[in-house]
Amino acid sequence: MNNGKFFAGLALGALVGSALSCFAHSNRGRKLRRDIYDTIQDLEEDAYDFAHRAKHKAEKVSGEVVEKMSQQAEAVKGKLNEVTNK
Repeated sequence: MNNGKFFAGLALGALVGSALSCFAHSNRGRKLRRDIYDTIQDLEEDAYDFAHRAKHKAEKVSGEVVEKMSQQAEAVKGKLNEVTNK
């Protein structure tokens, strides 16, 4: 590797790092971090709400399925009794 390229890369990395550090500690950087944190919190709440609604919907659907299966079982049982009593 050429020493010139190495030192150019090192200098470029130092400049970029310095610029990011200055931005991160400025008011705009603090606001950006706060906005990102708020967005993550909102996404977390949305995911919790979605999971909560999905759980309740699954419970409702499973209850409906159990009820329909019970009705069908009773109907089959009734028809079976009719056939066996003839």
